[in-house]
Amino acid sequence: MCSVVPLSSRAAPTYFFPFVKGQENLNENLNLKQAILSEVVQINNGSAFHLSAGKLLKNINGNNVVMFGFNGQVPGPIIKAKQGSAIFVNFTNNLDMASSIHWHGLKLNNKSDDV
Repeated sequence: MCSVVPLSSRAAPTYFFPFVKGQENLNENLNLKQAILSEVVQINNGSAFHLSAGKLLKNINGNNVVMFGFNGQVPGPIIKAKQGSAIFVNFTNNLDMASSIHWHGLKLNNKSDDV
């Protein structure tokens, strides 16, 4: 028989990336915001969009898991622009480690793709 235990919003999180430096103290992440689902953002030609990376909590199968996301979303917003548009993405890294962006749907040289 399986019993269901309600998950407290203050439950200690576990880690999706347990090997990452600086994640040894589980209690430091109790005040993280819950991740929201990805939103679609339409960017007009010549417009700028701000993208920010940071730690978030996501509930997976009853466990609060610390994950990395963009703009409070996991995996992050879906950015759409019309073909031929020039858009600007300003990126802020709020993680305690280096970060990069891998763009889907854009043809880039391998050295510029951040994979």
